[in-house]
Amino acid sequence: MYSVVRPGRISSIDYENGCADVVFEGTGGSVRQALPFLSFEYNMPGIGDMVLVIFQQYNKKEQGFIIGRYYNISNTVPEGLSKGDYFKKFSKNSYIKYNAESDMLVLSAGEASITANIKNGTLTLSAKKVIINEG
Repeated sequence: MYSVVRPGRISSIDYENGCADVVFEGTGGSVRQALPFLSFEYNMPGIGDMVLVIFQQYNKKEQGFIIGRYYNISNTVPEGLSKGDYFKKFSKNSYIKYNAESDMLVLSAGEASITANIKNGTLTLSAKKVIINEG
């Protein structure tokens, strides 16, 4: 059994089946089709995004799995993140950010956001452009 990790570029995505075709530069532009993503979340990359793929061979059969995107010149770390931060981006302006050191949680969707901060057992909420509908 062997394993190889290779960077590649997404060329097409099968959203319903959770897999994609990946082009590998340096191998003459070879394409591996229908490589599955890991299933711990549904967060598909875009066409042209760089991803890491792990290939394993067992019982004389090779299988590849897309591990996910990685930071590079076209996929940079969002500004303002640092030690203790957990950040999950949904779209350009929608994300969840949590800082374990300050115990602060920010939920942002477009121009609206909610910030929750816990200090000494007290939860403080602040909101920006939020409309509450009752009922």
